[in-house]
Amino acid sequence: MQQESGEDSWYEEQCHREINAQNDEIEREYVRHRDSSLSQVWSAFQDSATAVAHLYRERSSNIYPDTGALWLPFQSAAGTVTKLYEESCEGVKRTGDAAIHCGYQRRTRELAEWARSEKRRMIRREDLLAYLAGKPLPPFTTSHNNRRSPKPEQSLNHGSNPDSMCTTSFNSHNSLTQHSHNHSMHHHHSNYHHHPGAQNTANEHLNDLHTFKEALVLKPRGPELFAFVANEIVRHCKRPASPIDDKMDVCHCSSSKRQRFM
Repeated sequence: MQQESGEDSWYEEQCHREINAQNDEIEREYVRHRDSSLSQVWSAFQDSATAVAHLYRERSSNIYPDTGALWLPFQSAAGTVTKLYEESCEGVKRTGDAAIHCGYQRRTRELAEWARSEKRRMIRREDLLAYLAGKPLPPFTTSHNNRRSPKPEQSLNHGSNPDSMCTTSFNSHNSLTQHSHNHSMHHHHSNYHHHPGAQNTANEHLNDLHTFKEALVLKPRGPELFAFVANEIVRHCKRPASPIDDKMDVCHCSSSKRQRFM
């Protein structure tokens, strides 16, 4: 009887480990998708902000001496683009939270359906754990009609195929995805170092982004949007400073330039 209890305890421990491993894997997958979506939104915002600022700078050249007439529409465009980015980030987070809640509800429904399909008032603990872990039940013994767990080495070998292989594959895929994601996030930054005229292009991009930020300060919601963008820049650019990264630093608005545009 004591040996039977020990075997049941060992099997339950295996089920708990399997359930925890599956939960960790799903959570990592969710975080990877969420971060990837936020990164894509951030990249799109950078491109949009630069394009809007570049359009304004072209329009406010010598051809249009009265830059004040162009400054107000540019302010409106800058605020709209920033608000779009802010709401997109919030939407991604809300959708992710709703997806997690939906997943829990679906799991609860599946568990309830399984319990009803058993046609029994009493469900044994190992049956429930086996269902949650997705593991086969241990075989029956011919003499005592009791469940006996397979040998530890056999169960571990079986557990490593395909579950542990799936976890290993996921970890490798997650590492490769993160590397690819980091590379794609900064791909257009690294191009500045490999093409002629890189410094000139970087300076133009820097001026465009500074101009875009200045437009946010004087908006009714300017300080709030400016602080939001500043926090996003800090969050997305956690790496050593370089001439290209300088364009992403939070700029202090130039009072002389702002007065010229007013």
